[in-house]
Amino acid sequence: MRDTFKLASVLCLTSLVFGCAETPKEFMSLKSKDADDYALDSEDYSKPTRFLYPQKWAKPSGKNNNLDGYLYDVDPNKNVDRLQMLTLASGVKYANPFGMAMNLLMQETYRGSIDATLGEQTLYTVTKFDKKKDWDEQANAVMNMANKTVMAVHGNKAVLSNNGVEHLLLNATEIRNPDNVFCQKNEYFLCNALNVRIPMVLLDNDNYIPMVPQGDYITAQTYLPIGFPIEKLTSINVEGVTQFLYVPPIKENKTTSFWKEENLKYVSEWYKQDRISINPYLKNLNTKEVMYFNPKISAKQKDKYSLYKVFPSSATDEAISKKSVQIK
Repeated sequence: MRDTFKLASVLCLTSLVFGCAETPKEFMSLKSKDADDYALDSEDYSKPTRFLYPQKWAKPSGKNNNLDGYLYDVDPNKNVDRLQMLTLASGVKYANPFGMAMNLLMQETYRGSIDATLGEQTLYTVTKFDKKKDWDEQANAVMNMANKTVMAVHGNKAVLSNNGVEHLLLNATEIRNPDNVFCQKNEYFLCNALNVRIPMVLLDNDNYIPMVPQGDYITAQTYLPIGFPIEKLTSINVEGVTQFLYVPPIKENKTTSFWKEENLKYVSEWYKQDRISINPYLKNLNTKEVMYFNPKISAKQKDKYSLYKVFPSSATDEAISKKSVQIK
């Protein structure tokens, strides 16, 4: 979301050449894209990558920003053994084996660079768009569906508010559960789901972008904090509306406040709850299909609805049971 703020500023500065937009329709028009400008060869890129590119504005090129080449998969038992050796050698008084095992994965696999936007966990709510109808009315409709989807996870504890930023490109709806530990600690980006006020409009899609409507379509973009209970997300089940959940690799999460030592204790539990992933995937909430970007990971799924765990439950439990290793 922080990168969205930066992008919004760039868009507004650019628009000064023509006069800065003021109404929701003007901002939507400024933010809209022609689908053919974001077409990727279907023989070279997966459907998830082709779907995500116009949403994230991070073009895959070679190894850079190419999630299809993102692969973290090693023997977890071997990793835990090596982890213990590293812990002893490091001189660190306490270590989290699961976290250290992930550090090993980070060092040994993917070598490309990843844009920060690809580290943002995002819910996409997609439906057809009609340029002849009221733009802001359509924006509000798709935003409300996204809000309801996120609020349903929190149930009667859900709190919805506005972030209070007047600039429409920076304005967003905040959705949170006050009982969340990060909300109680006032960790803004770890507490709130943020639904962007100005949705994305893609124009003239003629099979350029897969899994979305042909012609014009509109997408509400909702940023979900790390640790959000994504396992409870379900489709809003409205005809003509498709919802996708993009789960980034945890290594690429750029929420600086999360990577504090005191917060890493949550990682193991979230992994067991399927709230984080080592390899990125896109999930269709309507069909429940889980689509990994890398075909080697897809090949290891039990079926198209299953998650692939780099660390099986037994290895994860072993790591958790040893998470505090004291060095004398």
